[in-house]
Amino acid sequence: MNRPAHTATEAQAQARTTRVELHRTPDGLRSVLRTGLLAPRVTARHDDVLAVTLVATEATLLGGDHLNLELVLGAGTHLDLTDVAATVAYDGRGESARWSTWIRLGTGARLTWWGEPLVVCDGASVHRSTHAQLAAGATMVLRDAITLGRHGERGGRLHCRTRFDLAGRTAVVEDLALDDRHRGDAGFLPGRQIDTVTLLGRRPAAETSGASRDVFELALPGAVQRTLDPAPQTSRSVFDDWRAVPATT
Repeated sequence: MNRPAHTATEAQAQARTTRVELHRTPDGLRSVLRTGLLAPRVTARHDDVLAVTLVATEATLLGGDHLNLELVLGAGTHLDLTDVAATVAYDGRGESARWSTWIRLGTGARLTWWGEPLVVCDGASVHRSTHAQLAAGATMVLRDAITLGRHGERGGRLHCRTRFDLAGRTAVVEDLALDDRHRGDAGFLPGRQIDTVTLLGRRPAAETSGASRDVFELALPGAVQRTLDPAPQTSRSVFDDWRAVPATT
């Protein structure tokens, strides 16, 4: 890549923060958009729903990059978020990259996010954290996909930390470390891809919760569907079913 690896200072990291913020006002929906390593582009707006696509502003993730993404939804708003393409973590030449996502949903807010895969190339080392706080009555449907390496690669190192809270209670906590040193060991992974769809804030409809053996219902209202090396249409079908769950059930 043309852009060299670098080490971002705290000020640089703040400047590279991407932020999408929505609020309801008497005059309609108010949005605040900030561009960082990703640029939020509005593709549609209707009543309390804003559709946004995230577009990379430069080659990323490179060694030393720290991608910050903040999503703040006020009460009663709905953000329909998509990625324009997969994010590729390149060989960091000895430096790691970080991706931090912070999500905060107010009462009755909804986030639907069909995320494109994070591709971890040979030589890459990525630390990714995703934290979400949902107020009572809020709903989140999130698709998260990981691909270890491009075609012909084993893939680099990835450490993911996830925590989702619902109405002040912890719903999901996961610490997932994928170390390239053990990539070929028996029982590690059958292939290169992990695909996860999470519903939080509502129970899935009965006809979808039992449709796949890969669906796990949470103790709090919500469910997780995870498949290894899946057909893309499997996750898409579950995502579409869960995003159609009504706001009141």
